[in-house]
Amino acid sequence: MSTPPTTTTGGKKLDTLTVQVMLVLYCVLAIAAAVLLWNNAAAPDALKNTGIAMASILPLLVSVLPYLNEEKLETKFTYILLYDSTQKEITAGQPPNAYFSSYIHMFTNLSAVSSRPRVDEWTDLMGPPGLDIIEKGILETMLLRFQSQWDIIAETSTGPTFESSTFTAAGSRDSIRLSLEELRRIFQHNPLISTPGVIVSLNLSLPPGSKLTVNQSQESRTIVITNPYATLTILIESGSGGVAQTGIWGVQEPDPKNMNRYFVVEYRASAVMRLNRFKNYSPQMASYRRWYTNVSRVLSQFDWKRVDEKIERSVTRAALSKSSEQPQNEAK
Repeated sequence: MSTPPTTTTGGKKLDTLTVQVMLVLYCVLAIAAAVLLWNNAAAPDALKNTGIAMASILPLLVSVLPYLNEEKLETKFTYILLYDSTQKEITAGQPPNAYFSSYIHMFTNLSAVSSRPRVDEWTDLMGPPGLDIIEKGILETMLLRFQSQWDIIAETSTGPTFESSTFTAAGSRDSIRLSLEELRRIFQHNPLISTPGVIVSLNLSLPPGSKLTVNQSQESRTIVITNPYATLTILIESGSGGVAQTGIWGVQEPDPKNMNRYFVVEYRASAVMRLNRFKNYSPQMASYRRWYTNVSRVLSQFDWKRVDEKIERSVTRAALSKSSEQPQNEAK
């Protein structure tokens, strides 16, 4: 039987407390010795004792300098949008399919936005029309995941026809909450976020002291969350695209009357978290690493590699079900 997590956590907290108590004691004694040496600077052996003090601190300084090495956590993703050149619109294929269920948060309530720019060519999606959809999907999914707490433990269960997640509060309950109104102001460049009635979740919980800013251009979107412990950067960039003459397996059959009807548009996304080099091994850093893992899981929902695996399982299961039905029909 494995050791309960509480035992390990309790042991780490005891070790941390021991280190902190010993450092306080060391500082008190060092300050007392320094004050005594300062007040007796004319003593015959004062210079020698100053050398001893410097020699004692140098090994400690050398041993802790590696703590200042910058640590960067990074995960990359590939997102895909599908374009129907006949209907002049984004398509989710022929539902139900795994692509539609994975990207549903990008497509919900889009009809509520009357000011959406027209997409006459698939290349238009390389700019704001496509980036708006990707950015909206990421924010909506983060709102659902971090609505109540930012430091959570997420568990996913899979059934025959569904996948569900449960979230429980972990180590830190301190947080700041950005209301939906605040988020609409921050993302005012994106009509799919700033228009009321598209996103309906109420709050986004972030680590204490966090500030959320966004940067946008014709080819990219950047979401930056900074706090005293780390800086998280979510980058979305236009990639490439092209015609899908054979359709998209498990999602959209080709149009035999127009082989150039459907197009695939690719986007590159990444999540990078840089830790505060002065707090790399802070006791609180475990919560921030867990937060980054949960954010990465949110973004991986749209990653094509994961979606493609779901499509393969879905198509394989459908094929097996169909093949098992044939002998039964023949027997009848």
